[in-house]
Amino acid sequence: MADPYHILCVDDDPLIRELLRGTREQEGHRVSGAGNGQVARDMIDQDAFDLILTDVKMPVMDGETAFKEILAICEEENWEKPGIIFCTGYEPSFGVRRMSEADPKRCIIIHKPVSGFDLVTLLRPLLEE
Repeated sequence: MADPYHILCVDDDPLIRELLRGTREQEGHRVSGAGNGQVARDMIDQDAFDLILTDVKMPVMDGETAFKEILAICEEENWEKPGIIFCTGYEPSFGVRRMSEADPKRCIIIHKPVSGFDLVTLLRPLLEE
């Protein structure tokens, strides 16, 4: 196995966070969870993440806003920017689509529902880059 990665799963549904934690920790990766974008944004000040998987629509702060703030922090601190997977049950916003088009290897959009197998398949190439 490659070196373990630190993944942040941001979703207001605790079952989604646990699904990701279970599948990724089995492979030796570290998974942290946040229930909304504000919590995720605050966690960036405490720890570095290789990959962020985030829901788009959440209470308090949505995934798009959180990721933009996280990117700004990474830029300001000169930290490596994490990969991102936006996971949504809705049509992605123009801003999310634009981020994905600008960096399709590091910014992916997936549509809910997504199986554990599909999630693992999508995560693997982002973590191996």
